[in-house]
Amino acid sequence: MGTVAIATTAHVIQEPVYSIVPGKGSEVFHIGLLSGDLVTLTELNRETNSYFNICISMVVGSSNAAAKALVTVLDVNDNAPEFEESYYHFTLQCREQEDVTGVEYRVSASDRNEGRNAEVMYNLQPLDNVTINNTTAKITPLACLAEGEHTFTVTATDGGNVAFLVMPLL
Repeated sequence: MGTVAIATTAHVIQEPVYSIVPGKGSEVFHIGLLSGDLVTLTELNRETNSYFNICISMVVGSSNAAAKALVTVLDVNDNAPEFEESYYHFTLQCREQEDVTGVEYRVSASDRNEGRNAEVMYNLQPLDNVTINNTTAKITPLACLAEGEHTFTVTATDGGNVAFLVMPLL
């Protein structure tokens, strides 16, 4: 009586369970228990920590595995350029119509960001007969200036943030 035509075996498919192995940097992240999605618990800053090395564990039934994950923190434009000096003073002594070829001055600003966010561009305002190279910050008089003190402003920008520097040229 009754012959078994098809034998079936029930398999229980178990979902993987993820966790972060405690260690340096593990307190900064949370991992979805079932999804494995890694999310930050706090705002990250590349200037403080540019990367995190964390260990992620996965358990499926009685099997488990662990893998190291290198999390690289990308830069955001969160720093303005800063001039190396808070005040620059240059003296130009020449007579009217005197050739000022080769006379140059330089200012310098840096930015703690990286990549394009750290590229500093310079601008000079408002002074006739004086120019600035917008990438090297080389300031060049084009002609002798009238006697007296001439004040001008140099700005340094990094694609979003601006630093101002007011400078006299005597």
